[in-house]
Amino acid sequence: MGAKVDWDAARAELVPLLVAGLAYAEIARRLGLTYSAVNFRVGFLGLTHLRQCGRKGRVPNHVASNLITDALGTEYEPKVKKERIKRSCSRCRAPFVAESRFLFRCAPCRRVAE
Repeated sequence: MGAKVDWDAARAELVPLLVAGLAYAEIARRLGLTYSAVNFRVGFLGLTHLRQCGRKGRVPNHVASNLITDALGTEYEPKVKKERIKRSCSRCRAPFVAESRFLFRCAPCRRVAE
């Protein structure tokens, strides 16, 4: 089993190097780690993903924990709303609005057991 990692220290080391735009291989060389160790730590700490929150009208609950987003000066990206698509039902040919790109039947036809 490998040595335990101080994740606060790992975060403090990684954030400035990621903000500088260095590649994982260069970060690994500077920290004396392997490429896969850097890749794992960045993923484990959640430093590459924009955090999303679906709560409307409230303070986003994940932005404070996303240090890379704050450090790079990028903005919080809310979740994308569902797309509404005008279609005709594949069973009865009646027009309806699909709330997902995977719906091809209107609500009454979906309730009908075939």
